[in-house]
Amino acid sequence: MLCLCSNPAPVLAEDELMEAGRATTIDYILERAVSQGLIGGGVVVVGNHEGTLYTVSRGKVGFSADSPSLTERTIFDLAPLHPIVAPAPAIMKLLDDLLAAFVAQRRMKLPGTTYRPVYKLVA
Repeated sequence: MLCLCSNPAPVLAEDELMEAGRATTIDYILERAVSQGLIGGGVVVVGNHEGTLYTVSRGKVGFSADSPSLTERTIFDLAPLHPIVAPAPAIMKLLDDLLAAFVAQRRMKLPGTTYRPVYKLVA
């Protein structure tokens, strides 16, 4: 199972080109993982607080040829993943706070020193 989480960002309906690019990328990654035998199949559901924005399914439930195909309505047992998935938002928040503290520390000017950024932000 691949679970990608990020800060919620508004998805604009008028930005169809960007959405088409994201959908194509998701399709490509999923199809490639199945064709290379990394996974038997997968279902991706993308949504926000307003509901489901995009769904796709590729491959089969297992690796054998007689395994049933996956659909958007396939039910997965996620209980074994609970110890991994449950703390993910807290870990991401902690990493975000640590990054913010690091950036703030790098921006401080100490007496007798000059500020030299350790990285360059690109807009």
